[in-house]
Amino acid sequence: MPMRNTDNILGAPRGSVAEALSFARAAGAKRFDHVERFLREVYDLAPRIDIDPAIVVAQSALETNNWKDEKWNRKLNPAGMGVTDNFDHAFGWPNGESAARGQMVHLWIYAKGRTLPSALAPFLEPDPRRDAIPAAQVGKTPT
Repeated sequence: MPMRNTDNILGAPRGSVAEALSFARAAGAKRFDHVERFLREVYDLAPRIDIDPAIVVAQSALETNNWKDEKWNRKLNPAGMGVTDNFDHAFGWPNGESAARGQMVHLWIYAKGRTLPSALAPFLEPDPRRDAIPAAQVGKTPT
């Protein structure tokens, strides 16, 4: 499915777990068990909080070279969160589900602000970069 940098974070769900899994498999994603857990969590949680899961998946695929780079392989970092250079793999998560939750908290803060919806509120802690989002972008970055 074509994605554009003007697509909104918030919106109706596009795509499916099956399509995302097929893409990841064809792309040669590593740690595929966690990729699958990540994708399933994204497609379960994102629609409940009005985030388009396709945006989460596209960002993660882009930031991790389709789940093949060291950020993903070493730390299950789904979106380069906290990475400052090619040698810093930044923050890590214990599994694909936690990685998905951390990324969605981050996206929510950019799009809507620091007050999380009830379905996302329990997962504030998995985003260690939540306080690094510049105040000028909190709730003001819809894409």
